Amino acid sequence: MSFFCRLHLSLFFALRLCYLSHADTSGAIKIDELLQPDYQGQTIFEDESKKSWTHTPKCADSISQNGLVTKYCVFTNDRILETGFSLITTSKAASQAARNLNEDSALYFFSESEAQNWYASNRPYRIENVPGKGKGVIATRKIKQYETFMIDQASVIMDLDLEKKLSKAENARLLKTAVDQLRKPESIRNLSTKRKAGPKAKGDTDEDTLEEDIMITNAFGTQLESIEVRGLFPVAARINHDCHPNSFVMFSPSGLSIGLKAYRDIALGEEISVSYIRMGMNSTQRAESLSRYGFTCTCELCSLSASEKATSDKQRRLIQQVKPVIASRFREGKYQEAIHIIEDVVELIKAEALDSMLPDEYVFLARLHMMREDREKAEEYADLALELLDNLGFLGEGGKEGWGVDELLKAFQNRGSY
Repeated sequence: MSFFCRLHLSLFFALRLCYLSHADTSGAIKIDELLQPDYQGQTIFEDESKKSWTHTPKCADSISQNGLVTKYCVFTNDRILETGFSLITTSKAASQAARNLNEDSALYFFSESEAQNWYASNRPYRIENVPGKGKGVIATRKIKQYETFMIDQASVIMDLDLEKKLSKAENARLLKTAVDQLRKPESIRNLSTKRKAGPKAKGDTDEDTLEEDIMITNAFGTQLESIEVRGLFPVAARINHDCHPNSFVMFSPSGLSIGLKAYRDIALGEEISVSYIRMGMNSTQRAESLSRYGFTCTCELCSLSASEKATSDKQRRLIQQVKPVIASRFREGKYQEAIHIIEDVVELIKAEALDSMLPDEYVFLARLHMMREDREKAEEYADLALELLDNLGFLGEGGKEGWGVDELLKAFQNRGSY
């Protein structure tokens, strides 16, 4: 390669020209090597983030139809957290994630004084066997409604592009490597429902798909920067599903940590639950969505009598189907009709104990009353929306104090569509 080419390695087009002039153009073009060539065969990062990882990245290549190659690698730091941490993604995404590896996750979910109390206190739950469910998480004291009672940090995060860009065998290899390199790999592998005691039968491939099974059945979908990922949080992974859960998950901005908050009071000795699927589905939708997890739900909602289940399903279908009707009334200027419909929806949501869906309806009602120039009613519903959003932890740092009814109502003015 000429001196001119070496001098302009940082310029993409010049480098691409040099590469194509001196390389076999019938082969694949490796994007990572074009941008940041490494003559020792190691991954070169754009910054100092390589110091964040304790293992040499192990990679697999994704080759596009036009011959471009993207490397997906396992990046591990086995010195942080209780288990260590592995990330499967591109070097660029790993560089971005490295900035948050030592984050104080408690400060995302608590004030500084609350975080200090959290670290000093005993955790209000324990992991134990639950009949018919394997392991579960049990409350060791009363947990109050809207209390944040658990914080967990990811042990493994996997870029969802892997499933589309790499073969099943390559996915399995990278996942196995990600777990192998953790400080406590067994604490992750013991989460699998496929793990068997004793020797394996001939042709049994459970061990080959063990890590995939863990990620499918135990991980949470989230985002790392702007990348869609699955994150495995080892304590939260023990929490079982319920279609009427008593708690829900909140994610830190980095995507590396989660907090658990109670939907309602949780009694001493009660099992802690979350919903693995979107809230508000009817029984058919729930069964279909839960099929990927390999179990049939027997929660209270799914165990209703046939007539009770039919009533619940009808109410949930109405909640799902009514939004286009409301939008139509809004566009036609029939604000009072839209208000009556949403008020009925609010009652259905309450009957189905889907309180997390109420803020949207309260915001719609506040906006409609503003359109009717009824500021008193608009303020009433705006305040209800802000209060519930604050309780649910959706307002971020500062909570409701960082917002105001006036600011919310101002956002509704001069908007012409529903």
